[in-house]
Amino acid sequence: MKRYLFIFTSLLPLLLTACTTLQEELLSFEPVELVKTYDIIVPHNKNHVETLHGWYDQDILVETGGTLKLNGNGGFLPGTKLHVQEGGKLEINTSSLDLSSADVDIQSNPNDCAVEVIRGDNPQIHWPFYDNSRPYSKGCIDNDLDLPVELVSFTTHLVNNTAQLAWVTASESNSKSFEVQRSTDNKNWVTIAEIKAAGNSNVRIDYTYTDKELPNTAIVYYRLNQLDLDGRTEIYGPNAIHLKEVDQEVLVYPNPIAFNKNLNILSTHEGMSVRIYDSSGRTYTEFETELNHATLKMIYGKGMLMVEVQNGKSKSTHKIIVN
Repeated sequence: MKRYLFIFTSLLPLLLTACTTLQEELLSFEPVELVKTYDIIVPHNKNHVETLHGWYDQDILVETGGTLKLNGNGGFLPGTKLHVQEGGKLEINTSSLDLSSADVDIQSNPNDCAVEVIRGDNPQIHWPFYDNSRPYSKGCIDNDLDLPVELVSFTTHLVNNTAQLAWVTASESNSKSFEVQRSTDNKNWVTIAEIKAAGNSNVRIDYTYTDKELPNTAIVYYRLNQLDLDGRTEIYGPNAIHLKEVDQEVLVYPNPIAFNKNLNILSTHEGMSVRIYDSSGRTYTEFETELNHATLKMIYGKGMLMVEVQNGKSKSTHKIIVN
């Protein structure tokens, strides 16, 4: 008996040491030092102005809440890399800008337009992702033109195995209709209905639509494509609905997630604030959105991160592994 007891106690320190090392590995996070990757970083709540005259070649990161302003009389950006995180903003204040050979990555920005053209009646902006269906793609608008619809709210809820959509306008000018579009991956969209708009109105108007033919998937996305009588369009949303019963109010997926891939955050409530930080307390990004979901690219490093989500009075923290 003494022999077996001696062997057990001699192994115990080794087992404890191994467990401690494993715990340290699980809690570790190796951040990517972005200052070595980008020439310019525009941090949260900061503005950065670049004056363009001819050839320009820089790698720029606009973090959540930051604003990059491109001023000048025009420019050609052949090797420029522009990465705008969700909640960041890119303002273009120039009459001509060629981004056709640039690497531009503008993440989803539900609170506001990711790109604002703020000067010129017909500014010539050439994008690598140019979309002929509208003057500017990827959420870009021309501030010289008044939007035909002032949208107050757009909500989606799961009720008795149907998706209930509701949106409210405060005013409408020259509006034709709303296309209700659905997606299962937040990339490929199908128009499932077209609702006639008021045309011209200065009073509150409530719209509703019920989707009774839900796809066989865990999450479904909806957005509105507003059409006016002049052929202009404006996208509102998207919103998301979780079709499977879940215990938690917030879903963070996929987990684990590969570095540089998109992380999805889905809440059962409209509107939320998000903070991503590591075990040392270092914050990598934080932002707010009026929608019930957000998507952001995991570019901060590899290891374990905490995703803190506050929606209403509820706050939850989710551990994710980036590999």
